[in-house]
Amino acid sequence: MPSLRAVTVLLALTMGSYCANAQTPAYTVQIVPDPPVPAGFPHPQRDPNLVLPDGRFVISHGYDNGAPGQQFIGNENGWATPTPLPGYDRAWISDVAANGDMLGSSINAPDTSRPTLWQGGQAIDLAPQLVPGALVSAMNASGTITGIVPTSGDSTYQPFTWSGGATTLLSVPQGYTTASAVATNIHGLTIGTAGSEAPRPVVWDLGVPTMLPVPEGDLWSVWMGGVNDSGWVVAHLLYHNGPSGTYLWRNGERELLEEFWFPWPPMVSNTGDVLINDELGPCVWRDGTIYRMGDLQTPGFDGQVEWLHKMLNDGRVLGWVSVDGVMHNAVFTPIPAPATLSLMAFVALVSHRRRRSAPRVHHL
Repeated sequence: MPSLRAVTVLLALTMGSYCANAQTPAYTVQIVPDPPVPAGFPHPQRDPNLVLPDGRFVISHGYDNGAPGQQFIGNENGWATPTPLPGYDRAWISDVAANGDMLGSSINAPDTSRPTLWQGGQAIDLAPQLVPGALVSAMNASGTITGIVPTSGDSTYQPFTWSGGATTLLSVPQGYTTASAVATNIHGLTIGTAGSEAPRPVVWDLGVPTMLPVPEGDLWSVWMGGVNDSGWVVAHLLYHNGPSGTYLWRNGERELLEEFWFPWPPMVSNTGDVLINDELGPCVWRDGTIYRMGDLQTPGFDGQVEWLHKMLNDGRVLGWVSVDGVMHNAVFTPIPAPATLSLMAFVALVSHRRRRSAPRVHHL
C-alpha cells in the first residue's frame, strides 16, 4: 500500500507513446489521503468530491446501513466536517469557485435541506437571496450558481442561475411543463433537460432555450454531462431502440463519440477532451480518437485507473485508482502536450523580450 502523500506519475495512455505522439493524452496522478471512517460505516464507499484552491480535499462517505452520508474536508494534516448553518445537523458541499467560495446544502433529514454558500469558512444562508424553494446544483469557476425552483408542488420545475445576488429565471421550452439545469459555463451558457417522461437536452443562451438535436428513436433517458467555456456540450443519451452513447454538440453540429448503453454523465474540458466511463472502464476522447485508460503503461505507478468521477473547473479530474487491490481516491491533472509547452515557452520568451525592450518612463 503506497504512502498517503501525493504520488506523481506520468500516465501515458495505451494508444501509443506520448513522446512519439504529442496528441496522446497524459496526466499526473495524485493519490488522496483517506479521511477517518465515521461510526456506522463498516464498509464505507469513499468518493472524491472536490479539491479546494488551498489544496485541501473534500471526500464523502456514502450511505451505509441506513446511516446518512458524511463529508470531510482536509488532507494528511487533518480532517474536519463542513460546518452547516445553525440549527442543521450536517453539511454537503457540491462545488467550489476559483476564489474558494463553496456551494452546497445544510441538512437535517434526507428531505430537509437549505442552500448554503461558504465564504472564508463561514456558512451563509442562500435561501433569502433565492426564489423560495430553490434547489442548487452547481457553481462554476466565476461563482455563478445553477439550480431549479418548483413551479407546481414537486412535479414541475423552472431552471435559474444566480450571480452576485441576482437571480435569472430560465424559460421552460415551449411544449414542455418542466425543465432542469445542471451547469453553466463562464459565458452564461446553461445546459439541462426539458420534460420528465421523455426528457430532451436543452441549452439556454442568455436565458433563451434551444433544444439540442437528437437522433430519431425512442429516447427515454438523458444524462447531461457538462459544458466547457467554448460552448461544447456533452451528454449520454439512452434509447430503447436507437443509438445510445456519448454525444457532443459543438459549432451547431451533433456527433456520436462512442456508442454504448451503460449510462453515466460524460465530462468535457476546456481543451476539448471528453472523459467517458463506459462498460470497459474510463477512457478519453480527443480529436476523434478514444484512448483507453484501463490498460495503462505507467512506469513508477503500479496501479490501475478504475473510474472518473468529476471534472473540476480547472480541468483536473477526480476518480478512483486501485493499488495492490486497494481502492484510493485520486486527482488526475492533464499534462500539456510538448507542442503546447513549446508554445507557452515561446510566448513567455516573447513577452519577456517585449518587457525588456519597452522604453523606460521616468517620473519627475
